[in-house]
Amino acid sequence: MAELSETNNISHPILFNVNTGKLLLFFMIAFPVVIDLLNGFITFFIGLDFSIGVLYRGLIFFCALPVFILQKDKFWKIYIAIITGLWVLSSVIWAGSGMLQLTKEVMIFIKMIYPFMILPLLFYIVKKYKIDIEYVIICSVTYSAIAGASIIFSLISGLGIEFSASKYSFGAKSFFVAQNDIGLSMLIGYTLSLYLFFKKFTFRYFFSTLMIMAGLIGLSTRTGIMGALGVFLFLMFAIMFYGKRSMKIGYFTKVVIFSFFVVALAIGTVKVIQLVSEYEYMLTKFQALTYEHPRQNLTQAAYNRIEGRHWIYNVFGEGMTHFKLEVGNRLIGAFDVSEQGQPVEVDYLDLMGNYGLIMALIILMFPILLFFKILYRFILNRNFQDLIFLICISLFLVHSTLAGHAIISPLVATNMVVVYLYILHRKTFTTEQKAVIA
Repeated sequence: MAELSETNNISHPILFNVNTGKLLLFFMIAFPVVIDLLNGFITFFIGLDFSIGVLYRGLIFFCALPVFILQKDKFWKIYIAIITGLWVLSSVIWAGSGMLQLTKEVMIFIKMIYPFMILPLLFYIVKKYKIDIEYVIICSVTYSAIAGASIIFSLISGLGIEFSASKYSFGAKSFFVAQNDIGLSMLIGYTLSLYLFFKKFTFRYFFSTLMIMAGLIGLSTRTGIMGALGVFLFLMFAIMFYGKRSMKIGYFTKVVIFSFFVVALAIGTVKVIQLVSEYEYMLTKFQALTYEHPRQNLTQAAYNRIEGRHWIYNVFGEGMTHFKLEVGNRLIGAFDVSEQGQPVEVDYLDLMGNYGLIMALIILMFPILLFFKILYRFILNRNFQDLIFLICISLFLVHSTLAGHAIISPLVATNMVVVYLYILHRKTFTTEQKAVIA
């Protein structure tokens, strides 16, 4: 896949100093968590039907647009042009069939292409002002640490959009509207925070990692609990095979840390099992993972709709609004969602239902190709930094396949652009040259 254009390929660059460049990155990656929290507070407690999250990311989107247009990377422009062209053609078909709700479809489409549009601006900033990938990672970790702190606050205070402590469930999502979205976004930031902790071995990153981990468990989603414990255990094992060229930790220190955290993990696992067992709804959700897809009823309803509709809709889709209504009408479950509809929450099925097979393949091609690109580089070099970003994009793809809320999520995109940026421009950012296995 072609890389995004270098800075000197952009005409009439805007002049900033280095500090301003870092400030821009902070407001693009870290600060949106504050906006997301305020958005939830305004929506649910003040009652205003207005999203400052949409306004804020819309501002970033339109600021990135000139840089996207002025760059000379033909591949990147063609890719977005194909997606946009297919969407316009599909919209015409939906309109002719009486399925189109233009405002909603435009909003969903912008959410979907948001990370693609802001990537050129991010790369322009880091190249222009020589900002290392470590600072970009710190912005992502800051986002996730603040999110974790807000969830812990809600667990302690009981304040937030949704706090549950009943026989059915336990957990909090603070003032975040989308629980699954913030869970995946935090999990990516959590992985990057563990990277900084192992590389720098400072209390600052130990604290950020602990804060995010506690927040993920406090969400009480399967992604939060299993992801936090799984990534932690895997990396604790992986660091044993890397030397000081990759991290500031000696072998003896690794053994001590590994032993300490294995004990902590064992205690934490027991507590989680006790917590899950105590609440009926959570126990049912975790038990279901052993014998069925996490979205079993939804995927079956989606397949029924896709297999039964006209072939033209399998090629061009039927729009998000109409497809989720069709899924809701076919959904068998405890809740009646036939009036408002229900997304499948499995990204490849939502994309196929919304936009048809061709566009779904084009959209999914991007993260899948990046996965294989970073996997190839990791196999060649066994670089610890590459391993971290391989884990991040793997988590993204697994969650996208099993639980959705990945491809079309501004909250996830905020942290995933950091992953995309590194994989696309690895040569620019890599500071470790073929890290030696200890």
